[in-house]
Amino acid sequence: LLFRCKHWAEMRTAQLWALQALLVIVYRAQPIDSTACSAVSIGVDGSKTIRECTLVDGPKGTSSGNVHETFKWLTGSRYKWNGWGDVHFKSDGNFYAPSFQGGCEIDGNPECTWRTSEENIFVVFGSAGQHTLTSPDNGGTLTGSRDSDGDPVNAQRM
Repeated sequence: LLFRCKHWAEMRTAQLWALQALLVIVYRAQPIDSTACSAVSIGVDGSKTIRECTLVDGPKGTSSGNVHETFKWLTGSRYKWNGWGDVHFKSDGNFYAPSFQGGCEIDGNPECTWRTSEENIFVVFGSAGQHTLTSPDNGGTLTGSRDSDGDPVNAQRM
């Protein structure tokens, strides 16, 4: 019985190695795509699995023309958001907040964007949701609130 268990374990290991080698061969035979993304997942038993990433395209701001002429000065600017951390209105329409832990600390997150109308600035601040702002002094200060609950926002240009 001991011999059979040992033999079975060796056979199982050989099968896993063969499967892994087959996956690598199949994976490498795929055409190279510049948008492709993959990761290797290692199981508790040491087995490796190649997983494909899901790439998500989000809305872009200025590159799609979503910034009204009255707010072009906002492109590329930085503000201190509610006195706690700086935020960046990037020229591609992404909103980057390195101190925030709701997704916008990841540069390029498609859930962190900004756009404008003729009168308002709309910031989608990751998991915190959309905020609607105005600039009463043409750029020095942004004021407004979070759309979902009215939580106030005051941002000072840096």
